[in-house]
Amino acid sequence: MNRKTEGNAVLGLTFSFMVIMMTLSMMRGMGMEDSVKGLKVILCGLVFFVMFGIPSVVMMYLNHAELGIREHMLKLELQIAELAEKQTSEHSNAESSRPT
Repeated sequence: MNRKTEGNAVLGLTFSFMVIMMTLSMMRGMGMEDSVKGLKVILCGLVFFVMFGIPSVVMMYLNHAELGIREHMLKLELQIAELAEKQTSEHSNAESSRPT
């Protein structure tokens, strides 16, 4: 596994854990006798979800976008190298066919 795949796996596990914790806090909050305390439990779960769950999703998308950009840049670099090689070979052919 490479670093990007491992990083995305960790971020995915973090997000999954946060979804499970949010679900459990919602279930616990709705089951409480006192609705104010239940709302506090749900709100705390939501705060932790926003603090840890959403940034992990954003980081996954950023990693994916960075990988795509790097791939496109490598393709462009390859095309430039091929064009330079083609131009060099054409230039050397033109010089060798020129009469002295």
